[in-house]
This record gives sequence, structure tokens and C-alpha cells, in this order.
Amino acid sequence: SQLLERDPDLTPKHMKYVRIINRSGEHLLALINDILDMAKIESGRMTLNRAPFTPYGLLKDLQSLFNTLAEAKSLSLTIEHDDELRVTTLLGDEGKLRQVLVNLVGNGLKFTHKGGVNIRLRTETASGGASEDDRALLLSVEVEDSGVGISPEQIELIFAPFQQSDSGKKAGGTGLGLTISRKFVEMMGGTLTCESELGKGSCFRFRIPVERVQDVSPRPSQPGKRVLGLQPGSGRPLILVADDDDTSRGLVTELLAEAGFDCAEAANGLQAVESCSSRAPDAVLMDMNMPVLDGYEATRMIKGGGRRGVPVIALTADAFARDAVAACGADEYLRKPFVADELFAALRKVLGVEYVYEDVSRGEAAGGERGTENGGPGSLKTIDLSMIPENLLRDLHGAVEDGDVYLIRELIRSISTVDEKAGEELLLLAERYDYERLLEIANNEGGLSDGE
Repeated sequence: SQLLERDPDLTPKHMKYVRIINRSGEHLLALINDILDMAKIESGRMTLNRAPFTPYGLLKDLQSLFNTLAEAKSLSLTIEHDDELRVTTLLGDEGKLRQVLVNLVGNGLKFTHKGGVNIRLRTETASGGASEDDRALLLSVEVEDSGVGISPEQIELIFAPFQQSDSGKKAGGTGLGLTISRKFVEMMGGTLTCESELGKGSCFRFRIPVERVQDVSPRPSQPGKRVLGLQPGSGRPLILVADDDDTSRGLVTELLAEAGFDCAEAANGLQAVESCSSRAPDAVLMDMNMPVLDGYEATRMIKGGGRRGVPVIALTADAFARDAVAACGADEYLRKPFVADELFAALRKVLGVEYVYEDVSRGEAAGGERGTENGGPGSLKTIDLSMIPENLLRDLHGAVEDGDVYLIRELIRSISTVDEKAGEELLLLAERYDYERLLEIANNEGGLSDGE
């Protein structure tokens, strides 16, 4: 579905179906990953990955990620931080910290209908005062919202696996997000707590130990952006794709070729070793479970046979294989199933390549030609609302303001029974999470056909 979504020749109707498949797959993948994370935590196999990161960059990523949703619901999303955090580099597990913050901010926006969400970050010395070693710090984090709140008897319940508050059950979700967040905070050396009052909102807070380090200028991430291809002048790096599954190998090869990489293929570990011997690729994507010679042994042979400098990215569905992957000499690890962005990020890490990106954080469609400004599908200028009852538009406006995804889709289905074409266009916007335009349409601001 990720490959199909990049196809510029898809009709709006087929694009709609592809996006539904993709969103459903992403939801299922998120659920599977949550369950795998819980299994790794409970088995003691989850580890900390401490590396330099910039907390200010993390905050800007969060702002970019959630601004559209906040604006669509007419909510404020504010960030407060120490001035020094703009130029401070810390040593810690940015990935786990990011996952905790994404979950807390996402929940805050989901359950808030008036007011907003406030994120606060500050640092203090680990001793609480002057410290002989000013590298040892505590990172203090608060996420406060003015939402529906949680009753006292349900506060501890929300941290239990698959348990949700009454409002959480109505909003959907896996019931694992806060459980994993608390576990991650504990792994990082802190405790996630919650203060809440029904009808007034909630505040989640924690403190974790970090270290101040010299600025190593970590590469900025690209939140809300999709890779279109390699930057001009990058050449065409050769990637060897080793996977015994013809379908998986073909899909990855097609994805890479579309982005500007050259590809070679191997159907087992022995073919991968032989291919590297005859012509060294710039990188290898190595499935670890293959016949004839598995990926672990193939990686050892490649690294030990004069190709030590060729980076190998291990691909495996085994959630507990990270240690074995590292032991065989692989440079990077991707857990199957992975998404395109993760694959491109791994190649960027091992090869140092840079990409041209398409900004999709504001709901722009694949390929660019399906944007909503120039009369394409979903354009305000081409949606005729003359047949739609005013009460349906009012209800749609309220559902979008509340961020009620299920009600939005139900109302669009009702609109489709009156005007199928208008319903299809509105559903396309809903699939893009383009709530800002849905609000404009529901307000009947420009939602008229060209002929009126």
C-alpha cells in the first residue's frame, strides 16, 4: 500500500481505498509493536539506547507533528523550556523519550476540547543545587492539558495493560500507550505520575537523569516529510537486497529504485556472499532467516571476507534478535514489518546520503499533483455542497472540532447518501487528516462548485 500511495496515476477513488488500507495497516502495526514492546519489557530484553540528542530539536519535532491537529480543534499547543535548552546537547535515550512525549501529547489533544496542551521541559542539577560535576542533570518534563480529566479511582487504572478510563474507551486505542510510557520512564530512571481532576484536565510529569555533553551536532530529523528521492549529486548507491521471499524482496527493490538507488538481489545468504565477492555493494539489506545460508552467517562471511567496510542492515521479524544481530557484525537493525521511512532513515544513517522530501504534514497527497489548492480532488473549489443538509454540515463541524474520527466518518457516510461525489471528496480529506480544510468546508467557506 505504501508503494501504491506513491503512484501518481491512481484515481481519487482508488487513492481513497489505498489510504484506508494504509491507515488500517499502520494501526495494526502500531498495535503489534506495542504488544512486542510489552513482551520485551516483561522479558527484560528491552534496553536503553543512550546517545547525544538536542531536547530543543525534539520539542520542535513535537510541535511540527501536532500543530495541525491542535489548530483543527482550535486548541493551543504551547512549549515552555529553559533558554539554555536551545543550545544544549544531552546524553539519553531520545527514542524512548520521544515515544513517551508523543503518547502524552497525543492523549492530551485527543481528550481536550477547549483550551490546550502545554509541554514544559527544564533541566536541574542532579543534586538539586550546585554540583561539582555539571554534566549530571535531571530533565524535568510536564505535559498538562485542560481536557476531560480522570477520576481519582481511575488514575492508576490507566497505567495497567489494556486498561482505559471511561473517556479512553470512547476514544479508542490499544490501552497500552500509558503502560509502555510508564515502563520507558522507569527504564530511564524516573517515575511517571499523573494529577487530574474531572472536568479540569490532567498533568503528567516525570524526571529522568541525563548528562550534558559537548555539541556533536546530531542530524535533524524530517518530521512530517516523505522521501521523494536522493538529493541531486548523490549518485546511485548500489544496494544488495537479500531476502528469500520474492514478494518482500521485489517490493523493497522497487521502493529503492523509485528513490534513485541501484539494486541487486539475492534469494539466500550464499547468493548474498557471492554477490558481495564479485562486486561490493554500497550497503546490504540482509534478511536474517533464509535457506541455504542464513543472514547471520552470511553477514559474518561478508564482514570477514574483505568486505568489512560494507554496511549491513539486518531485517528480521524476531523482536528479540537485536543482540544476535549485533554479535554477527550487522551495522543496523530493522524489525519487520517496517515502513518506508524507517528503511530510508537506516540507509541515511549507514551511507550518509541525503534526500529530497515532500512535506505531507499538512495533508498534501502523494505525488504533489493531488494538492487541494488548484482544483484537484479535495479542492474547496470543486466540492458542491448545495445538496447537503445544513444540520449535517453543523454536525460535521462539531465532530472535526472534537477530533472525533469515528463520528467524522459516520457523518461523511451520511453525506455520501445525499451526494456521493461530495462524500468521496470529504472522505479523502478525512483520510489525510486535513481537519483545517474540513472545518472550512463545514463552515461553507468556499465549499461551492466552480459554476456557482
